[in-house]
Amino acid sequence: MAIPSSDSSSRPSSESVSPSERRIRRLVEEFERTLRESFPRDGDSQTLEQIERVTEEIGESIKESIQRESIAQQGSGFNGSRVRCFFCRQMVTARYRGDRARQLVTLHGSVTVERAYYHCTECGQGFCPLDRQLAIGGGQLSASVVALLCRFACYLSFREAARELEIVCGVRLSHSTITRYSQAVGNQLQQAHEGKREQVRRALEAGDPSEQDKLCPPGVRPIRQQITMDGVIIHVGGQWREAKLGCLYRPDRKNGAQDAAYFATLANSARFGSDLHTFAAVSGSLKCREMAVVADGAEWIWQESGKYFASRVQILDFYHATEHLWAVSRAWHGDKTEANKKTAKGWVKQQQERFLAGKASEVIASLQEWVPTTGESRDIKRRELGYFQQHQSCGRLDYPKYVSAGFHIGSGVIEAGCKNVVQSRMKEAGMRWSHKGAQSMLYMRADWCSQRGADFTAPARAIVALA
Repeated sequence: MAIPSSDSSSRPSSESVSPSERRIRRLVEEFERTLRESFPRDGDSQTLEQIERVTEEIGESIKESIQRESIAQQGSGFNGSRVRCFFCRQMVTARYRGDRARQLVTLHGSVTVERAYYHCTECGQGFCPLDRQLAIGGGQLSASVVALLCRFACYLSFREAARELEIVCGVRLSHSTITRYSQAVGNQLQQAHEGKREQVRRALEAGDPSEQDKLCPPGVRPIRQQITMDGVIIHVGGQWREAKLGCLYRPDRKNGAQDAAYFATLANSARFGSDLHTFAAVSGSLKCREMAVVADGAEWIWQESGKYFASRVQILDFYHATEHLWAVSRAWHGDKTEANKKTAKGWVKQQQERFLAGKASEVIASLQEWVPTTGESRDIKRRELGYFQQHQSCGRLDYPKYVSAGFHIGSGVIEAGCKNVVQSRMKEAGMRWSHKGAQSMLYMRADWCSQRGADFTAPARAIVALA
């Protein structure tokens, strides 16, 4: 394919065009040279792979050139020999001390930027106006690169993320740089959440519906939501600690959990309860007409549910209840012979059917009929009987009612979440986390795994501006 040469006869003279127009002309000429050098000639035979490679090389060259010229068009930030100080705000106290070069890593390659540097004689601080204009702070990475590296770090180890980032995107960073920026973005996500917690507190204390409406996105008024929570052990700071995970989702009878959004933290149960309440509030729970909490029998879960979701339906995970039935049945009927196992299985199945028929009282009555013959079995009866009686008194065993209302009676969503959100990234072989590193990754990972999709651009901008 022949590419005609540019016809300069119809162009205005160089004296009459603007600087931006001259840059555009240079770019067009450069692109034409690049195409003439790299574009396949007539009759050339190429494979699709070769065509892809040439296309990528040409595209990358063009993007780098556009970026270089666009940055150069911003100038150096020189505003005269003296300017107002950015820090102490005193008039003309900052004096120009020359240009300083700075290398930046962007999505389209590294670029060197020349910036006018000023030093304030009043407060003793120095600054480059162009840095603020470009919103690049004092670091070397663009906000786009920071947001991208965080996505890679969410599902790969930091070393693997560094390797893949270079192979896939051509961005070369050390694993320590990725570690540092990922932790900073995770901290930003945590700070943003803490700000929302204060907003929720003020809105609830004010009792103003209009203020509560501002907590969640406009138009978000979910009809039915379900919340579930659990803990998972990870290695942090030289010891095993429990990370707590919460999930808010819309239960759907045909398609399971929809619009699942996660929140994860290393905080204790009391703080987690408050954080999860904030998370639910900004996700629309205050405007949701029907909401239920489903979880296993962990005491801390029901304590926090009672504090923050007391007016909502509470459901004991049906499959967790079944595990307790099996504990009773094996102690009662034994499992030494096939006959014992068959009897034990039959008793559990009968109690499951009673639960699903809304006959929790008959399950408890059956358990009361058991006459243990050993001290161990008497302890099991006492413990399990108290377990079921407590959950019945709290209204957590009325399974037919929950099913008819459209709620899930199992906590499989959070069990899968513990594996997907936490374990798959934070419990790989040999992984050891600091407290700050683990907390940051939990915030990032929860955001990335949520069905609403993660966007690290806003926290990345904040990090780049603060660097």
